[in-house]
Order: sequence, then C-alpha cells, then structure tokens
Amino acid sequence: MIKTARARHTGAGLRFTIRTGSGHELAVDDEAGNNGPRPAELLLAAQAGCSCGRVDADTGGRGGCGSRAGRR
Repeated sequence: MIKTARARHTGAGLRFTIRTGSGHELAVDDEAGNNGPRPAELLLAAQAGCSCGRVDADTGGRGGCGSRAGRR
C-alpha cells in the first residue's frame, strides 16, 4: 500500500498543516511559531512508534516500550 501525505502552508513562518492518506491532520511548525512539533521531532516520534509497535508485536507486549514496560 502506498502511503501519502500532503502539506499546506497555513501560517506565518514555517507552519504547515499536513493531511495523511488515512485522513488525519496535524500541524508542524518552527520554533518561532511553536504551534506544533518541528519536522525532525515528528520523524523521531514516527520512528519511535514504529519501533515500539514492532517490539511489542514480537514480544507480546513485554518489550519494554512506553507505558507497557514491565507488563506481564
């Protein structure tokens, strides 16, 4: 499946509203506007989500990611 995202410049500075192919919308911004995460922070958050999801799937939720850490 092909993943998509569209960015629209929606404010002063570097504020963009992004709509994903699944219909979710979020804002990214720079330090001056501070109305959303910085693009690099968003990349790190996506990586963390993918990594923890994979670890939890592989370990049955006992992988130590996020709030599920130590769950038995």
